[in-house]
Amino acid sequence: MKTFVKTFAFLVMVIAGTWLVPQQASAQNGNVSLQVFYDELSPYGTWIEDQQYGYVWAPDVDEDFSPYVTNGHWVLSDYGWTWVSDFEWGWAPFHYGRWTFDENYGNVWIPDTVWGPAWVTWRQANGYYGWSPMGPGIDINMSFGNSYNVPYNRWVFVSNRDFMQNDLNNYCLDRSMNSRIYGSSFVIRNTRFDNNRHSTYVFGPRREDVQRYSGRSINEVHIRDYNKPGQNYERGNLSMYRP
Repeated sequence: MKTFVKTFAFLVMVIAGTWLVPQQASAQNGNVSLQVFYDELSPYGTWIEDQQYGYVWAPDVDEDFSPYVTNGHWVLSDYGWTWVSDFEWGWAPFHYGRWTFDENYGNVWIPDTVWGPAWVTWRQANGYYGWSPMGPGIDINMSFGNSYNVPYNRWVFVSNRDFMQNDLNNYCLDRSMNSRIYGSSFVIRNTRFDNNRHSTYVFGPRREDVQRYSGRSINEVHIRDYNKPGQNYERGNLSMYRP
């Protein structure tokens, strides 16, 4: 009975929270069961009741973990730059919801039902690419606005020639350099519209630019729908849970 009450409370609070989070890709709202998130992520972290956001999830990771940096890399899909995580649970928190930082628990994930290739804001400076997870309540239009400010330590920058490295975490610049690089950077506002899902996604850096900087030819990866929670990436094919 106690477990049922906890699960029910989680669902009520998260559902209520999704009404408060504006989403440009709102057509997908409700297509993913929030119970799936609760069940599938519980073995890999802890659900915490937060006074501001309701139930949030803290992954069991090292203290130096950083979303969209640790244990993963970028691929260019037909929706834009897409984060491919090597964590077993990566199919959910990097493609749904938002991340925020909690002083007690570190990086925590706020659930939501809208899928995206990666919910991040992109910036470009002379010789560098940078990105940061979109904060709670932030949609695409808001992330492009001049009034949206993210603390310097929430950004990660890499040399533009290293952007496509598989072990990306080893190529990130020391965050003490962020304020200097950020000051000379600008927001990348490229988007892509998906006719099938009637949704708009942040695309990120232009393929032509990344090819020139990295010296590599880049082909778009097609994302196939996975029929169960999880994802699989091999031989240039990406399957991902997207009901």
